Amino acid sequence: MNRLTSSNKTIVATKMAAFALLASMLLLGIFAIFPAIPASAAAAGPGTYKVTTSAGLNVRSGPGTGYGRVGGINYGATFEVTQTSGAWGYVPAKNGWASLDYAQLVQAAPTSMTSSNLPNGYYVISSKFDFCKVIDIYCAYGENGTCAIIYDWNGTDNQIFYFERLSDGTYRIQAKHSGRYLEVRNSSHSNGAEVAQWDWHDSYACKRWYVIDCGDGCYKLINKESGKALDLNGGNTSNGTRIQQYQENGTNAQRFRLTNVSAAFSNPPASNDSTSSWQYPLKGAYCSWRGYSNSTWSWGEDRYGNSSSSSRNFHLGLDLNGSSSTVYAALEGTVAAYSTSNSGANGRYVILKHSVGGQTVYSFYAHLSSVKVSSVGQSVNKNTEIGVVGGSGNGSNSNYGEHLHFAIVDTLWKSGGYYGYATKFSGNAKCYEGVTYYNPKYVIDNNRLP
Repeated sequence: MNRLTSSNKTIVATKMAAFALLASMLLLGIFAIFPAIPASAAAAGPGTYKVTTSAGLNVRSGPGTGYGRVGGINYGATFEVTQTSGAWGYVPAKNGWASLDYAQLVQAAPTSMTSSNLPNGYYVISSKFDFCKVIDIYCAYGENGTCAIIYDWNGTDNQIFYFERLSDGTYRIQAKHSGRYLEVRNSSHSNGAEVAQWDWHDSYACKRWYVIDCGDGCYKLINKESGKALDLNGGNTSNGTRIQQYQENGTNAQRFRLTNVSAAFSNPPASNDSTSSWQYPLKGAYCSWRGYSNSTWSWGEDRYGNSSSSSRNFHLGLDLNGSSSTVYAALEGTVAAYSTSNSGANGRYVILKHSVGGQTVYSFYAHLSSVKVSSVGQSVNKNTEIGVVGGSGNGSNSNYGEHLHFAIVDTLWKSGGYYGYATKFSGNAKCYEGVTYYNPKYVIDNNRLP
């Protein structure tokens, strides 16, 4: 039988004491020799996450490793999660799912918000840094995608917005000059994402804003889609600084005074929703006149630049090109006339009939290389392809190249013989040879006839 020596007894006693200490630390929850394994990150729910694995994070088509890989997120990168399923989060920027066991929650998404009871009406949105600096739609442009900036107050309609409370407690914020609504571009959840104007689409949360009273005479505007605040980039009040979204930080860059100016106006602006608003007939449309950069986009302009006022050289429409050659209907309507013949100055053309505020008007698309409508009376909407840009008729004029001539008129000439030019005129409408021509840029940007 082996006997414990004095030395052995000391060793055994030391080990027993160490085990006792270890057990006590485990029971007290302060054992720090090895890090504890965290609970699943999915418990944190939607929000902003950061990739913690050096190998990066796979994004899959569904919430599990059994789904195919559709992308990845690099180590250290942040990403937004809008919903969770177990330990997986949906990443809208990647249109897929990522395991949250390999990511750290940076900021949780807001669970719920309640807007202040701000009365519907027209408001000026002033920065708390300087109440003479207000939110402004850049250059008063009416196009979808035009960014919001900060600018000196000047009383123009592109600095006035109609706030309308919706059934979910959010507000939609409509620019008076264009009828379009403030949104976070591309439904982004990223800090620094741009705020711009766009047509209303009821299903897009990026166009809905919580209006929160800060208790100091100012408000913060929180985007429903991202949970982030309307923010003056860098707190910079210089004219032209872009408006963005950023996570709430309590700074004055995210606080705005809302001044009700409704008494000066009788009615809200006309709705510019996705089904009743005009659009340019080309994606990424721009004026095709070479070397030309004027806000009129060629309406009323002299094609030669030095004609006398009696010369018939002043344009009665827009000459356009775009990022694509496909021509779309500018508004819902029906086909009133078309021609597949290359004869005449206007070549191949399509004429569409529309009803605008109870008034019948026609949109005219000329110099097409091909026509895509098939019958008079055919119904069209803004997704209908009606032709392709070309150079038929005089459309390949050496001064301007192939382009789309686009006009809006009050009278149907089935022959398509509308004039492209008149004697010198001003304003947004011109009656010439028994037909009233309307400035298409004005009509589209303002969603109404002059």
